[in-house]
Amino acid sequence: MSQTPSPKLLPVVLPSRGSSPECPWLDNKGEFLVHKILTVLDRMEPMEEIPDDCFLPLPPIDFTHNMSLGAAAAIVDKVARKTIRLYSKKCHQLGHTQKDCSELLHLLHQLRQWVAPCLTDTWEYKEVTEPILEQLRQQRQTAPNPGNTACARHSIWAATTHYYRQVARLTSLMFKQHLMN
Repeated sequence: MSQTPSPKLLPVVLPSRGSSPECPWLDNKGEFLVHKILTVLDRMEPMEEIPDDCFLPLPPIDFTHNMSLGAAAAIVDKVARKTIRLYSKKCHQLGHTQKDCSELLHLLHQLRQWVAPCLTDTWEYKEVTEPILEQLRQQRQTAPNPGNTACARHSIWAATTHYYRQVARLTSLMFKQHLMN
């Protein structure tokens, strides 16, 4: 007597609770993009000698643990938008290769696209993004030793890298918070 093979049970794959069709930023690709940006920025670190008075104090962004997903996304979007504007204009002047500039800008645009669905009303997030914009303005105004090109390159790179480390921290925080909900 021939037996009909029993149907194989396929595992059910459910989307992770950290991702959603409305906000893809909090899936693994969002974290991957932020870390890829940091990897490119690490490659772009200026190697020239710089004077000791060249270092800027870089305060951390104050994230609250109960920040809404939209507010966190607004911060990431604002930092990405400002970085795109800066590096679109000055990447080659800062001594970076075409490959690094193109890769960085491509990743930043991807990150903005990934975060965009998470933004519901950007006016609502002005109070969380305004302090970051103010920090960026102050850093430009207080850049040490503006006549030293190596110092300027290093200051821009250090500030950009600093903000993306903060973005990575925020992404991780929001991912964990979303998983716990």
